Amino acid sequence: MGEVLWPESADSKTENSNDDSLVLHISHGDVRFLLTGDLEQKIESQLVANHSPLASDFIKVGHHGSKTSSSEAFLEAVGPRVAVASVGDGNQFGHPAPVVVERYAKVGPHFLRTDRDGAVTVLTDGRTLRVHTFAGSDFVSPVSNGRETRAESRPE
Repeated sequence: MGEVLWPESADSKTENSNDDSLVLHISHGDVRFLLTGDLEQKIESQLVANHSPLASDFIKVGHHGSKTSSSEAFLEAVGPRVAVASVGDGNQFGHPAPVVVERYAKVGPHFLRTDRDGAVTVLTDGRTLRVHTFAGSDFVSPVSNGRETRAESRPE
């Protein structure tokens, strides 16, 4: 099942074209995915403030890990177990930005990057995430307590 979280309507236009990115929240069984395109912090903040269903086991890192995306509040709301940054080796922008890598480290997911790990394949049976990288990393990340993600399992 899937839901479009952004744009709110076909008429939604922003000054920043990155913020026109399609944001999808997809679920299969107990596993949830968040695909964020090039979304930046302004719209991330809006999604958090609107109580959008952000909690996800997997996130495609926004805007290739640019410092303009992946705010602390947004990552806390998502609470991913696996994060993948799609970046080219030696890219001119220096993505992912070190500050963004640090933000993800605070939240604690397996952080993968295509410049280092190669292509990343993520499969689910609705209960676990099975991750394989071209570089040869393989792991399984179970979803604890059925529908609970890291964001929902943190003590207040």
